[in-house]
Amino acid sequence: MIDYEEANLPFHVMFVITAPPSERERIVDRLMDVRGIIDVREMLTGRRNIHAEVVGESTTDIVRITDAIHEMGVEVESSEIIKRRRSQPFNHFYFSDPFDGEESEDENEGGEHEEHGSERESREDAGARESDEEEQS
Repeated sequence: MIDYEEANLPFHVMFVITAPPSERERIVDRLMDVRGIIDVREMLTGRRNIHAEVVGESTTDIVRITDAIHEMGVEVESSEIIKRRRSQPFNHFYFSDPFDGEESEDENEGGEHEEHGSERESREDAGARESDEEEQS
């Protein structure tokens, strides 16, 4: 993750923009050409349908970017200063537990965890690998 403050870009802002749905793709392409816009997300909603992440050295940069957005004929619904951004790769290939390490609501009355097909198969595969390794030793 880039530390924008450390890179002398202390202003980190999220602009929430409304563009006509028929113009959304064209607007997104134009936004990516504006110096200082680092990420643009296109939403399916009718309003607040573009989120543009922006960095700048000064308020002058942020005003320049704001003016460029307005010149595209779209409405800036809000702008928020970003304190910190976190992300992680998606690695949850089944949705049995809402949180890692916590008990699932899929427990039966006896308090035992109910395994789903993908969990059971993974454990069976791991057991088979362990048996094969022991036999080879």
